[in-house]
Amino acid sequence: MGCNLRDLAVIEPLEMSELSGQRVAVDVFLNAYQFITSLTGQDGKPLSYNGKPVAHLMGFLDRTTVMLSEGIDPVFVFDGRPHELKLETLKGRKERKQEAASRWEAAVESGDMTAAKKLGPQTAEYTPEMVAETKRLFELLGVTWVEAPMEAEGAAAVRCANGEVGAVASQDWDTLLYGAPMMVRNLTSHGPRKFGRVLQAEKVVLADTLAKHEITHEQLGEI
Repeated sequence: MGCNLRDLAVIEPLEMSELSGQRVAVDVFLNAYQFITSLTGQDGKPLSYNGKPVAHLMGFLDRTTVMLSEGIDPVFVFDGRPHELKLETLKGRKERKQEAASRWEAAVESGDMTAAKKLGPQTAEYTPEMVAETKRLFELLGVTWVEAPMEAEGAAAVRCANGEVGAVASQDWDTLLYGAPMMVRNLTSHGPRKFGRVLQAEKVVLADTLAKHEITHEQLGEI
C-alpha cells in the first residue's frame, strides 16, 4: 500500500529524549529493508560475514541500543501473512527482483562493479532465515517483538490507539490511515549521516492533522 500524506500532515521535529520512558512500536520490515539496501559491499549486496548476510543484524543492533540508551522501550512488530489484496503487488515485486538479479549477475560477470553496486539493493530479500535471526537478536537484547496477523503498521497502529504503546515508528504514511494517534518518522535513523547530512526525527499527531484540515479520520482515508 502506501499513501503519501506528507503534504497534509502536521509534522514537528522530535528529539529522541521526548520519548524517554515510553514504549514505541517499530515496523520491522521497513527498517530491515533500509539496512539490507544501505549497508552493502562493493558488489551492492548486504554486508556479510563468512558468506552470511549480517547487515540486518548490524542495523538493528545499532538502532536498538541507541533507543535503549535514550530510555525508549521498543516493541518490534513483524509482518504476518499478506492480505489477499496485496498478493498481486508482491508478485510484481518478486518479478522485478528476479529481473534485477539477472542484470546484477551480468554486471558482475562483465566486471562492471559500478552497475553491480547500483543493482544489488534492487535484489535484496529479507529471508525467513534473516527474520529468525532478527527475532533471536531481539531476545538476546531483552526487547519485545510481536508478529502481526497481517501488516505490521496496522497492528502497531491498533496497539497505539489502545494505549499499549505511545507512538508508532514507521516511514509508512498508512500508519495514520490505520489510526495511530502518534506516528514517528526517522526515529531509527535520526542523527548525522554520510556526507554531512543530518536526518531529523519527526512526529505526526493524528488529532492535530485532522484539526488543521477540519476533517474526520474517515475523511482522511478518502483523500
